[in-house]
Amino acid sequence: GEHEKGAEMWLKVEALLPEPSRKKWLVPDSLAEAHRMLLYAGDQKRSAQIMARIPSDSGWYTGITRVDLAQHLARVKNSREAIQVLQGEITGIDATQANMIVQAMLGLLHYTSGDLK
Repeated sequence: GEHEKGAEMWLKVEALLPEPSRKKWLVPDSLAEAHRMLLYAGDQKRSAQIMARIPSDSGWYTGITRVDLAQHLARVKNSREAIQVLQGEITGIDATQANMIVQAMLGLLHYTSGDLK
């Protein structure tokens, strides 16, 4: 479908960049977008493979892909797994900002799952 086509487009970005650019923000960004498209398509297995390719020093993209996955899991009624996905250290570039978003989503999931009564 269209989401799979979108993911494939985002995955082509890396091949189009000159070598020095590959370590900058565009590659992790394109991987995060491909990850999101695959979640929309319902392909959680492939999205996990893409998520694993995000460089460990890309704190922002690590955080937002975790939030995207948690939102997907919450939509399919798996709040416990969604909460688990958001736990764990995030380090690297813009990790502080990513952690704020992750913590906000974690609080929302705890609230909506009934943990904060």
